[in-house]
Amino acid sequence: TGPSPTQPATSIPMPTETLAPPTATPTASATQDLRSTLSVNTTADPDTVGNTTLSLREAIRLATGDLALAALSAAERARISGAPGPLSADTIRFAPAVFPPDVPATINVQPPAGVNPNSGDDPNALPAPKPSLPPLSTGNDTIDGTGAGVVVSAGISPEIPMMFDGLTITSSDNVIKAIELRNFESAIVVRGVAEHNHIGGRTAGDGNIVVNNINGIVLRGGEGATTEVLGNKVGVDRAGQAAGNAGYGILVTEGAHQSIVGASNAPNVVSGNTNGIGVTGDGTTDNAVSSNRVGTNAAGTAALPNGTGVVVADGA
Repeated sequence: TGPSPTQPATSIPMPTETLAPPTATPTASATQDLRSTLSVNTTADPDTVGNTTLSLREAIRLATGDLALAALSAAERARISGAPGPLSADTIRFAPAVFPPDVPATINVQPPAGVNPNSGDDPNALPAPKPSLPPLSTGNDTIDGTGAGVVVSAGISPEIPMMFDGLTITSSDNVIKAIELRNFESAIVVRGVAEHNHIGGRTAGDGNIVVNNINGIVLRGGEGATTEVLGNKVGVDRAGQAAGNAGYGILVTEGAHQSIVGASNAPNVVSGNTNGIGVTGDGTTDNAVSSNRVGTNAAGTAALPNGTGVVVADGA
């Protein structure tokens, strides 16, 4: 069975968002010469374009060119420095006044339209991608919860167990760090033509907390390579207690290659899950899994077991 959300709703409204015409499809990747910063200051999802607050969904749409600055109100534009878009290296941060570090605030992400409820899937099976938040699709973008307390959760109820993915990367040179993700089908997914992405990082505080999902962090597909997964807590909550993922904590699969999962100065803590770390599927080669705390607490001094620690299978 899948995980239960910590803040259940009695129903799932299907809110609509006022959409601005998308900008033209980019013909070049982002450059480091163009930069912007966007500060999210609401937990609402999807929120309304043109009101007084900037949501995570709106910030991602701005970063990928799906939402134009001209559609925003003056109050929303005040949350942005620079000109975000597909040719800019954009950093999405979170206002500490709304997301206090010591009392994290939750963004309850609404499910994508057209996803049918599903409550009987095998937790060990990897379903088709079902993103709700827009993917990071244009490269060189960062979602950074450093200095804030940010929880991103599937906005679902136990009565309608509709599962979908959390944050998705489909391009190169992106970063997701210092975010807690829970109650998703897969919390973080890297797929498609996606290279040199970073989930967590080597600096203290960069790691994500990934708990109570079906699968935690998933790297999938033969076009995905050289992803670094470092310093995350997967299946372990902020208090250091087990809050495991029902399938895999970290899964490298379907040909993903040359990825780094763990390092001596940035181990992942992967504990309390049904399966800790999985490397599976034909073509899933040349990946380095090392220096992680698998089945222990963060200090490595006490057991916090997974059902199975490390799985290598199906031609990997």
